[in-house]
Amino acid sequence: MGTAGDLGTRSGPGPLTFGELRTACGDVSSSVLTRRLAELTEARLVECEEGYRLTRAGHTLVERLAPLTRWAAEWHNDSG
Repeated sequence: MGTAGDLGTRSGPGPLTFGELRTACGDVSSSVLTRRLAELTEARLVECEEGYRLTRAGHTLVERLAPLTRWAAEWHNDSG
């Protein structure tokens, strides 16, 4: 889904560590993940206090994008 989405689908309590996010993001390099987290933090969608977590605005964004994300996954599966 992407960095913010990975934070939004967190099943356990507490924030995610950089390593946990790196694992969840798959083939994304550490440098790219660091840049994305900085951008999301600057946009006030993610906060970093003893790990990374979505802000209220970040949660709202993930919720609003969920229907589009589901549609994209279905479209991808149907197209081949």
